[in-house]
Amino acid sequence: MRSRASPTGIEGSHGDGSTPPLELFISYSRRDFYFAEQLAVAIRRRGLRAWFDAHELLPGSDWSEEVDRAIARCDLFVLVTTRSALASD
Repeated sequence: MRSRASPTGIEGSHGDGSTPPLELFISYSRRDFYFAEQLAVAIRRRGLRAWFDAHELLPGSDWSEEVDRAIARCDLFVLVTTRSALASD
């Protein structure tokens, strides 16, 4: 069995179907939306699954329930912490 992490960072599946990709949940302040969105795109390019609310939530959905479900099933929780995030309420 291969590891899904390496000394240089997190890696996705190995393409052979034996290892499902890691699922990450990205939490961020609205002030950091563009940074967090770029992070989500970069993570997906590495073959991982990144749950990002603006990409996942459908209009009319129960966003609180969807967020709770995504957090419960994620392998990694990514907290984007910036000065803006720390200053927000």
